[in-house]
Amino acid sequence: MESYFILGTGTGVGKTWASAWLCRRGLEQARRTAYLKPVQTGCDGVVPGDAEWVREQCGDALLPARLEMASPYRYPLAASPHLAARVAGVEAPGVAEVAAAIATIVEEEKPELLVVESAGGVATPLRLGLSMGDVAAALKIPVILVASPGLGTLSATATALEYLAHRGVVPAGLIVSGCCPEPDLVEADNLAELEKMAGDGFFWRLPKAESP
Repeated sequence: MESYFILGTGTGVGKTWASAWLCRRGLEQARRTAYLKPVQTGCDGVVPGDAEWVREQCGDALLPARLEMASPYRYPLAASPHLAARVAGVEAPGVAEVAAAIATIVEEEKPELLVVESAGGVATPLRLGLSMGDVAAALKIPVILVASPGLGTLSATATALEYLAHRGVVPAGLIVSGCCPEPDLVEADNLAELEKMAGDGFFWRLPKAESP
């Protein structure tokens, strides 16, 4: 099974769009493809969550069919998971719970491709003292880092890569999400520098998309 843990350089950089693109790519290759967003905040019942949006983009062939399996830990407050869970009066999941959610999908759905999307950025706390980068290091699933193409991305990406390196994580690749068809001077230079940062990993550019 091929699997990826999708991390972002920050919140709102396009992880969900990148995840949907990877899933759609797998389905187009006729592979059993599954998507998991273990923790989702901002689930207020009004705006569709990331798992719902990814399914809309990919269709009913995407696994699993049940929302509670694709997005098992959901909180109304749009905030860091540790805070959103606390406000909801529960404890946020840890590494063991995330690993169990992955194992459930693997056992029940038997995917050939599994895309696991994190919440927030690499240093976003799942629990206090446990960041998304820590979770990635513990799970030992190949990481894809998602960055934006705009102003500030070079610093954010360099910081994220260094943060991960301190945890022994070297991303398998870098996806830049939300690229313009005709980038201006700043974006073009950012893309050139980001490609260098990708090192030996793959470097993919995705266009803009309407994502949650």
